Amino acid sequence: MTEEQFDRVYSLNVKAPYFPVAELAPPMTWTAEYGPSGVRVNAISPGPTRTEGTDAMGEGLAQLAAQGPAGRPATADEIAEAIVFLATDRSSFVNGAKLAVDGGRTAI
Repeated sequence: MTEEQFDRVYSLNVKAPYFPVAELAPPMTWTAEYGPSGVRVNAISPGPTRTEGTDAMGEGLAQLAAQGPAGRPATADEIAEAIVFLATDRSSFVNGAKLAVDGGRTAI
């Protein structure tokens, strides 16, 4: 991966979510604030995932993913399934959770 590619991935995966949340999070805790009104606040924490954005990583993504228990990168559909689960009533009692969809990487 080139430095330019790394910077693009880092900007998308770290900087883009960090700064908006940093501005909003200090004055509130979203789950406690909106939970009583029926709003559920959950997050997906994906592991290495094969997408158009990660195509530039080539075999580097596969090598990174091979270090986890699943031994492979996720597909975009696998990540989407977790998002759909959290967005539907199937997860009606899930609130304030971070769902690791990472092929077991956080377990090791």
